Amino acid sequence: MQSCLKWIVSICAVICCLPLSAQSRSYHMELDGTSGRVAVANDSAKPIEAFHITGRCGQAGIATGYDVLQSPRDGGSLFLDPERQRISRDGVIAPQTRVFLTTQFDPQPSGCAWKGVIDGVIYTDGSFEGEGDAVRRMMAHRDGIVAAVNYWSSRLLHVGAEREDPGALAESAKSMITTDRMKGGNDPQSLQFEYWQGRSMVDRDISMWLKTTNDAPQIMFERTVSDVKSWQMKIEGNIALKKLDATFPPPLAIKEQGSGSSSSGAPTSRFNE
Repeated sequence: MQSCLKWIVSICAVICCLPLSAQSRSYHMELDGTSGRVAVANDSAKPIEAFHITGRCGQAGIATGYDVLQSPRDGGSLFLDPERQRISRDGVIAPQTRVFLTTQFDPQPSGCAWKGVIDGVIYTDGSFEGEGDAVRRMMAHRDGIVAAVNYWSSRLLHVGAEREDPGALAESAKSMITTDRMKGGNDPQSLQFEYWQGRSMVDRDISMWLKTTNDAPQIMFERTVSDVKSWQMKIEGNIALKKLDATFPPPLAIKEQGSGSSSSGAPTSRFNE
């Protein structure tokens, strides 16, 4: 009996020490080699709120993903079927559900076969699976989103902000995009790159929202303010972000760069205090 127990303990120790890539995961990716359509299936009992995918085919490469925090709205880039039926209103991938991406792994002239992998996944309860470095980069991207949303909250929600010119604000956001990309550098594997990509994404959205189309500038401004408020509430209510803060804290170098960026004065922590 004792020898049997020792054998079981030994097997458990080996399994627990395996890297995540060597253990079975609670999700998988499906790739249609003809159409290039990509689907992500959640095989777990927990909703998925963020994931990252990389693919390679010969000399071609794709890196893409999804994060519920990338927009104040819900599930804009994920669909329940090829006909683009929207996913649930909360923007997460429900357990035992498959979703399709807008990004496709298009067939290449060389005829190579795409090889794709889900690098990392974040669940709504704050747990995660995948490569640790990939999840760390996902969190750096989230840090960038949060810092930029905090900045625009402070700039658009203060008393008297309604008197600012929406067109000038849009140009300000547009100029920040260039600065964000310069600060991020060219190494997509670095935390710095992901952080500034997150900031750039928010600045891009703000710039687009504030552009005057057929609506009056004030209407565009009010809509943008409403979206920023919703975005901030979504961030502040995100359980996974709070739990993973201790596991994947923002690197000091990124904090320092954030405080000296074109968005000077923006809070660099994940939450306003």
